[in-house]
Amino acid sequence: PGTRTEVPRKEFSPDSTRYAIPVYARFRRPELEAKLESLRAFAEDYERNVVEEGDPGLGIITHGIPYQYVKEVAPEATILRLGMLYPLPEKKLKEFCARFEQVFVVEESEGFIQQEMASLGIHNVVGKERFTNIGELSADLVAGGLKGTPTPEDLSKEIAVLPRPPKLCAGCPHSGTLSALRKLKVLVTGDIGCYTLGCLPPLNAIDTTFCMGASIGNASGFSKAGEEKVVAVIGDSTFLHSGLPSLMSAVYNQIPTTMILLDNSTTGMTGHQEHPGTGHTLQDSPAPSVDFEALIRSIGVQHCTVIDPYELKDMRRSVKDALAHPGPAVVIARGPCVLLPEEKGKERIPYWVDEEACIQCEYCYESGCPALIRGAEYPWIREWECIGCDICAQLCPVDAILPVETAPSSVSKEG
Repeated sequence: PGTRTEVPRKEFSPDSTRYAIPVYARFRRPELEAKLESLRAFAEDYERNVVEEGDPGLGIITHGIPYQYVKEVAPEATILRLGMLYPLPEKKLKEFCARFEQVFVVEESEGFIQQEMASLGIHNVVGKERFTNIGELSADLVAGGLKGTPTPEDLSKEIAVLPRPPKLCAGCPHSGTLSALRKLKVLVTGDIGCYTLGCLPPLNAIDTTFCMGASIGNASGFSKAGEEKVVAVIGDSTFLHSGLPSLMSAVYNQIPTTMILLDNSTTGMTGHQEHPGTGHTLQDSPAPSVDFEALIRSIGVQHCTVIDPYELKDMRRSVKDALAHPGPAVVIARGPCVLLPEEKGKERIPYWVDEEACIQCEYCYESGCPALIRGAEYPWIREWECIGCDICAQLCPVDAILPVETAPSSVSKEG
């Protein structure tokens, strides 16, 4: 990583006509329009909005990655390659399209360029009628749209392609919480974070996820609509970012919302950034750490408990108690992310599967742990990946998953 340097301070010149936007926005609109007009003029001569001459009978307008597909399947075409998409170069576009009876617009996702061209009065274009807005384009799809060639046959239904869904890390504390929620058969409103993966098999524990901070508001809404067993799950950083107002609203309106705060002491999904609850700044300097219990009680939540998410029975009991509480209730599932440096440095005792005791019930797979592999007959655990959290062992009804120190020396713990 590079060395952090301090940026010289720039003086701020107070000017309410520029910075008090709600008051002066109307009066500054002419200035904005003038800037846009300057940008339109700039776009006409911008060097990255360039025409590549070719076949005078085949004109294509494209940009970015789709340009590479176009060059691959139609290298002979005359191409207007756009390097600046807003505002579009109106004059250049009209002159280009006037040269052809029909022009193809090849762009990813929605037909933004095509729609903007229509607003400019350019209508001899073919775009999303031929090039899908579902998924990503490819050279084959572009060839099909340009030349009508059939796209390659989808062989996925004939070939057993090994599925590789995203999973939580081996030993992730969220796995314990999500396993407990699935067992309780409650409606779970999710949020944005690693735990969003809880909506996928085999966890199948999260029913809704929309945007950052939505889980608590969604849970409150379901409760108001008559759902009796609703639980919101939200991470510690997401809660501080945008979840707290919804919890305050639930308290204020006395909605019996049950929330689980997944406190893994970091912002895991986006790279383990610090947040106000970790005790460090982004520059890794010591900082005050939010006391989640005190914060939650200070806004009026009377039922707030802290639980170890690796203890599945305790987790289920705590959630049941929270659901039974007549008002808003919070369960803090506190377990540090296993990828934090201090956690990765800990000595761990992995587990193994005793095939003689295993009854092949497959309950252990419900943990969703990537260290637990489907063998030919019995599950087996990758010793080098297992951190010994014992979630799978708790799911096993016959105690067939044990610490490796109990395994006979003749047994291969790697399967």
